[in-house]
Amino acid sequence: MPKAIIVEGQTATNPQTGERIIYRGGKWFPLGAGGGSGGFVPKDSQKAIDDARAASLQSGKIATAADDFLKINRTAKTGEIFGLPFVSDVVSNFSTPIAAMDAITNQIAPQMRPPGSGASSDKDTKSFRKSFPNVDYTGPANSQIAARLKANADRDARYADFLEQYAVKNGSLVGADNAFRTMRTAPVIPQRTAGPVKISGDADYNRLPSGAVFIGPDGVKRTKP
Repeated sequence: MPKAIIVEGQTATNPQTGERIIYRGGKWFPLGAGGGSGGFVPKDSQKAIDDARAASLQSGKIATAADDFLKINRTAKTGEIFGLPFVSDVVSNFSTPIAAMDAITNQIAPQMRPPGSGASSDKDTKSFRKSFPNVDYTGPANSQIAARLKANADRDARYADFLEQYAVKNGSLVGADNAFRTMRTAPVIPQRTAGPVKISGDADYNRLPSGAVFIGPDGVKRTKP
């Protein structure tokens, strides 16, 4: 029987404790410090969580492709004359790096439409190309775009994780968006090197950075996903 494939960000239920868990960095972690809903997530909330996961996977894929583009861009100059009509098409026939970068942009641009919003038209694809690194822009400009895409991917991943944690703890997603905005703007509790941080409740937990080791109100030592 083939071994089940586990992917980053996959969630499951601990068969021994019934606790909801998430796979991060090769290990399983609890989804949250609480668990007030007993792990039950209503169908409408699960749909919103699944949509957030899909958006996170998509933005992560786009950010990875942008990074691949930058690796090539560091070896080949872009911008200036490539922005003129048909120049990049002609040059790509003689330059492997330019052709490789063009291929990445052409592959990713149609996929930048939000999940579930339908197919991309030629006009949409042309617009999405402007939001992704391409040979028409200089290297520094492409780096700025890639950094923004990476930030978007990180935000989407945190949002998807937060929604599932919130639903498990509260039994619904009512107030989740406001709570997420509050968490993003709240000051981060610094991780002490001497040992794990002691927290007293959800507010302290939400201010912890990802990867922080903490001791919950129940005295159990955990690591935040």
